Amino acid sequence: MAAPPHRHALVFPIDGPGHLNALLPLSDRLADEEHGLQITVVLPQVTVDRNRAPLEREHPRMGFVGVPDGRADVGFKSIGEVFKSLDRMREPLEDLLQSLDPPATLIIADGFVGWMQDVADKFGIPRVCFWASSATCEILYFNLPFLISRGYVPLKDPENAHELITIIPGLHPARRKDLPHCFLHEAQGLELMTSFSQRTVEALCVIGNTFEELEAEAVAANQEKLRYFPIGPLLPSWFFQDEHLPEPTEEGDVSCIDWLDKQSPGSILYIAFGSGARLATEQADRLLKALEAAKFGFLWVFKDPDDDALLRKAQSLEGSRVVPWAPQLRVLRHDSVGGFLSHSGWNSTMEAICSGVPLLTWPRFAEQNLNAKMVVDKWKIGLEINNDDPNALVEPDKLVQVMNAVMDGGQVSKELKANAMKLSEAAKGAASQGGSSHKNLLEFIEYSKNQAKKQQG
Repeated sequence: MAAPPHRHALVFPIDGPGHLNALLPLSDRLADEEHGLQITVVLPQVTVDRNRAPLEREHPRMGFVGVPDGRADVGFKSIGEVFKSLDRMREPLEDLLQSLDPPATLIIADGFVGWMQDVADKFGIPRVCFWASSATCEILYFNLPFLISRGYVPLKDPENAHELITIIPGLHPARRKDLPHCFLHEAQGLELMTSFSQRTVEALCVIGNTFEELEAEAVAANQEKLRYFPIGPLLPSWFFQDEHLPEPTEEGDVSCIDWLDKQSPGSILYIAFGSGARLATEQADRLLKALEAAKFGFLWVFKDPDDDALLRKAQSLEGSRVVPWAPQLRVLRHDSVGGFLSHSGWNSTMEAICSGVPLLTWPRFAEQNLNAKMVVDKWKIGLEINNDDPNALVEPDKLVQVMNAVMDGGQVSKELKANAMKLSEAAKGAASQGGSSHKNLLEFIEYSKNQAKKQQG
């Protein structure tokens, strides 16, 4: 009897936490004993050189390969640099595909890498499109040419910002200003975004970091147009464990967890703006004044090392902890955390949902304003600080008012917490054995395996 064909997936994420942090847990699941895929993750050479030890320690079943992208160091200064980096990786990636042994039988690539379809076609390997954002965001990207043709994007006249968009199936009622910032204000980039979003239909299928119970209408709308598998939340396997969490494996100072252990349940506001978002100094100063006047403690991930005076002042406040980095999943799982002031990136939003932690939304760029709108208006698990203009200054009085509403234990706070806990249970159910996302993952694996067999002849 012939041995079953070897299954080897080449995984190609975008080199940024918002995309990489979801694709790695998926790769872990595909590589586990139950599914048994060989996984090779391709990243820029500088990223692998800098992070090989923690990557291999935290993901021991996977292999990591670096290819050059023209950078001498990690990090990007603009979205344009991200796409230039991706383009420079294409030729060395093709060289890698020619030399892989055993050869790749499947490519799982971030949806922003449109040219990966050409590579997949050239080598006769099925391509799976990984969508790191919400199903709602996927609908909008898929319909971007239509939105352009109808004049919804770009937003040329601010007076039309409140116009409702009601013509896209599966879209929760949204105003033009709720569309991703990159649709509204980056007219030159619309052609690029249109090009990669339309290549989604050429992929074998699309897998998304969401779950049916969270975005039922959007998932159904995507499945009308695409073979779409919602398999989220894509979090480490330990996240939904009810017992004691495993010892931390993250590199960095995790002493903030010890500090949280000493705080009262629900008493701490966690403040973090992700890997790429920042507050202007004037706004950070106003936030600090609001925190001085507030009635709760806070844990602030403060990433501006040049603002020493503000940092020292924040560190001096009673009941506060200011750190350059925090193990966010562990922080959000902690009983002492009662709210999360966030930039509303999709990963952070999903992590808060899964933790049952109410949100304060303060989006900065990309589709974060769309995520924030769903948090506030659809799921009702958070309050808005400023979802419209990321450059508009929010004064301390308003900040205190909104933050206290989440943290003071009053009626609004209780309702937000109750809604957040319901979604947390739904997320846990979706990810559990027999849940919707678990079933979708199994269906995706079986479908991709069968299609790979057909393509191999």
